[in-house]
Amino acid sequence: MTPANVAVIRTASELLGMTAGDGLSHVAETRFREVVGTNQEHALTVLRSCMLLLPEAETTACLVSRCIEALVSVHGVSRLNDVNEMQPGDFQIVAESMGRRLEESHDVLYKMVDLYLKENKFEKVTEEERSGICNSIDCTKLSSETLVECVQNPRMPLRLVVRAVMLEHLNTRHSIALAGAQRHQLRFENNTRRQRQRQRRRSMTLGDFLYRDATLRETAKLKTMMDSTDARIRSLEEEVRCMNRVLLRECQVSVLGSERSASFHFVTDENVGSVKNGTFRQRLMIGLKNAFRVPNSVST
Repeated sequence: MTPANVAVIRTASELLGMTAGDGLSHVAETRFREVVGTNQEHALTVLRSCMLLLPEAETTACLVSRCIEALVSVHGVSRLNDVNEMQPGDFQIVAESMGRRLEESHDVLYKMVDLYLKENKFEKVTEEERSGICNSIDCTKLSSETLVECVQNPRMPLRLVVRAVMLEHLNTRHSIALAGAQRHQLRFENNTRRQRQRQRRRSMTLGDFLYRDATLRETAKLKTMMDSTDARIRSLEEEVRCMNRVLLRECQVSVLGSERSASFHFVTDENVGSVKNGTFRQRLMIGLKNAFRVPNSVST
């Protein structure tokens, strides 16, 4: 089976009563679902082949409406140009079938009907046919935005517009009532909360007041002690920093004095004589010992 003939086989099997078990009807239905559900181009091909089989293709197995649903689920109503070529009677059958199949929302059905009426410009659609087509739309299944659009749409028949206006009015009243109920509930909860607070204040005994006052005084006393302790800690930290600075200056002065004293050592007369009379090695050893404060006895 191909996308071009699956609709023919599916419709023929229904008309011929070949629906028992795994007969031709079951095989064609399985193939139809595979073709329409997996490929948009194939779904469009099947839809075009169904156009030649109306109204039987829709009345027997809802083939047209299912093809439309598959196309609309991906591309919206932008690829339904072939649907606009239907005769008003066939389109009404398809619209009524879709109205029964779409259980939750009729927004897609409304858009499809509006597109059909817009493209045909009322030239080949009589007032009676237009009313019959639009009767397939259930206003209670339209979203708020679509309902407002329907009320303002001049292509919709008066009966549908009146139903939409009444439903919109009911929805508005329901919203207002719901908002009022919520405000009343909130006001009631606030009043109840305030009453409970007043009751708690009234039910306090003298002991409760005394305990509360004692707790407040104790809290204030603890806060004062904490502030005093914090101030004392900051004062001690400042004293420690001052002591560290004084000790650092004293250490620097001590190191500088020791370096200066080490650079001023004098050689005794005895060492001078021995240096003059000794060899170069002896003079060098005497000089090193004097520099490091070593006794001036020289070992040879």
